[in-house]
Amino acid sequence: MDDLYRDYILEHYRRPHNFGILEHPDARYEGANPLCGDRITMMLGIRDGVVSEVAFSGRGCAISQASASLLTDEIKGKTVAEVAAMNTTLLALDGEAVRTFAYNCTDTTAGGGSYVDVIRPLFLAARGGEDRIAKDIAGLDPMLVPSWAAENVAGGQLVAFAQQAEDAGGLAVFQFHGIGGQWISVSREAHRELLAWLAARRQGVWTGTFRQVMAHVTAEQQRRAAR
Repeated sequence: MDDLYRDYILEHYRRPHNFGILEHPDARYEGANPLCGDRITMMLGIRDGVVSEVAFSGRGCAISQASASLLTDEIKGKTVAEVAAMNTTLLALDGEAVRTFAYNCTDTTAGGGSYVDVIRPLFLAARGGEDRIAKDIAGLDPMLVPSWAAENVAGGQLVAFAQQAEDAGGLAVFQFHGIGGQWISVSREAHRELLAWLAARRQGVWTGTFRQVMAHVTAEQQRRAAR
């Protein structure tokens, strides 16, 4: 399965769909991430409320370029309303109405400005970058939760990061893109060491998905604010 996933991404990276330029687009968006150098320009041709043409240009890692290629396939032929209603489609697929968000390559800006407050009403919480724990959970902005994209680190380093959160009574968020391979990888041995440490501390350390944890955090924040 991992090989199929990797091959699918690499195919879109090496032979991107709809890569090029629209001479007179009806909608155009440019985005760049100064942290990793990814750059995308998306262009749409809209006729009678339908995305009739789509193209993108840019450069960057395999994930960013393949994602843009997949996105163009997804939105071409859809109405503008359908594109805007993708969250509704997700609801129909999994029945989940509450979602969290991960900023693309941890970048919270678009077009030179922050879009954090624009998407704030749409998501329970969002995680960005910064390899630090959140010590002050009561004062934590749920839309700016720090998370560590651990890459090529030893198990002891993963454990030490979690230990900081335990000692401070705070929150440690890990971004794992690949275990034992793929992109931004951590070895299986290092990951197992972290899991063993967490399993030994189940009575004092809660481990959950980002959504589960942030649902608890935001509920506690609201409860304290209502006092």
